[in-house]
Amino acid sequence: MPLARPERRKLLVVGGLLIAQLLLISLQVPLGEAPSVFERVAFFVLAPVEGLFNGAFGLVSGVWDRHLYLRDVETQNHALRRDVFRLRQENLILGRGLGRLQDREAASKLLSGVHQSFILASAIGVDAANARRSIVIDRGFSDGLRPDLPVVDAQGRLVGRIVKPLAARQATVELLTNEGFRAGVISAKTGVVGILSGDERTGGCHLKYVLSSNDALEAGEELLTSGFDKIFPAGIPAGRIVAVRKEAALFKGIEVQPYLEVRGLRTLAVLMAPAGKRP
Repeated sequence: MPLARPERRKLLVVGGLLIAQLLLISLQVPLGEAPSVFERVAFFVLAPVEGLFNGAFGLVSGVWDRHLYLRDVETQNHALRRDVFRLRQENLILGRGLGRLQDREAASKLLSGVHQSFILASAIGVDAANARRSIVIDRGFSDGLRPDLPVVDAQGRLVGRIVKPLAARQATVELLTNEGFRAGVISAKTGVVGILSGDERTGGCHLKYVLSSNDALEAGEELLTSGFDKIFPAGIPAGRIVAVRKEAALFKGIEVQPYLEVRGLRTLAVLMAPAGKRP
């Protein structure tokens, strides 16, 4: 029996609504793995931005991590350099001191005081007029420093001595290349003694008061502090003789190349002594 017109119309409307609903569902939920149009647009717009953000974040994070790592490494290296420097100075002091000791009691006394026998310092400035005259270190009278204390480099070689001006946290070191510097020295080979004097014009030194009649000295001989001046302990390497001239005067003209290298001065050691006594 055929349906009436109103019933057919209702059936068509219901069928149309069902078809429309299926179309909407198909648009909302893509078949299989195919992305929707909105997802594709969002991906192409946001993906580069997200990649740029992630890359920038990774770069900043990496730089920061490396910065912290390098700071930690630098701190550790600085501490290690100071420890190595201290150990080297202790070995040098022991080597110079033990060789002159005669008994166990004296050796024990030297060993007990070796840690207090020097103070480490860093060079923080040079003489503005002439770098061969003096430098400034980051230690002062609050650290126990006073005039005439000897200063040596990382290899235990002579640098100079503490002079005024002297502040609480800073001190002036007169370099052995200064015109007014004087130190008693002795040849490690022949035992000839003399006075080492600086020459700030050339950056070298002169060995003075060696008689012209003395033919023992030769070029290449090493000079060590003699200890006779009561300022510098005996045995500190100071330099090498580079030329010996026989002159008409009473004394020979002797040129010395000091071991001092101003540009290489970083960490130094100030040799200390008990209160009231010179080193």
